[in-house]
Amino acid sequence: MTIAVLSDIHANLEALDVVLEYIERCGCDRIICLGDVVGYGPNPNECIERLRMRADRVLLGNHDHAAIGLTDPMTFNRYARQAIEWTGETLTPSSRKFLQQLPATCQEESCLCVHASPYAPLDWRYISSVSQAALEFRHFDEAFCFIGHSHVPLVFCLRGNRVLRLHKSSLQLERQARYIINVGSVGQPRDGNPQAAVGIWRPQQRIYELCRLDYDFQTTQKKMRTLHMPAYLVERIAHGR
Repeated sequence: MTIAVLSDIHANLEALDVVLEYIERCGCDRIICLGDVVGYGPNPNECIERLRMRADRVLLGNHDHAAIGLTDPMTFNRYARQAIEWTGETLTPSSRKFLQQLPATCQEESCLCVHASPYAPLDWRYISSVSQAALEFRHFDEAFCFIGHSHVPLVFCLRGNRVLRLHKSSLQLERQARYIINVGSVGQPRDGNPQAAVGIWRPQQRIYELCRLDYDFQTTQKKMRTLHMPAYLVERIAHGR
């Protein structure tokens, strides 16, 4: 069994297509998307349709939640708010229905999957430090928890009572440890690397690998400029910030 875990597509069709092609080449058996299919980017309906056809599980992210009117856009910064408002106006009825039916969490192969955090998933909390991870480990029992939301790939490992942040893109997961794994972002990376990110997980072998892929972000930028999206959002995808 090989499972692809991806998150935070953010309506970036060029990035998503490259990731899906890679998943196909890897021969993955299942695809799990951790949410934020829409927001920021120019192709929300097309990305939803791709995932509707290809993904086995799709979760609800905070931008998805806002695009269908369940989170006040005023809670976002002004650039994200502009994109959310445009997305909400652009969604087709079938895309809106798809987002409305998404769950906040799922379980797969003794693993918990959630967009933001195990504790109160719809509060959209970030897990970016060892101290935050230590608190979150108390709120799930599974050996692994896959997350997205921050757009920054991270791995936190709980060994006994000690939480460590691991700086590796490929891991042999220990049987006596538990993990919180952030798979990064397909369409809006923010770790200084503009390449799309996808996690490849082999649960029987207990192997996890983060893969980074080049995509044609210039085409995405051109679409965004044509739609008069904020220049800040257009430029940042070239720098992974």
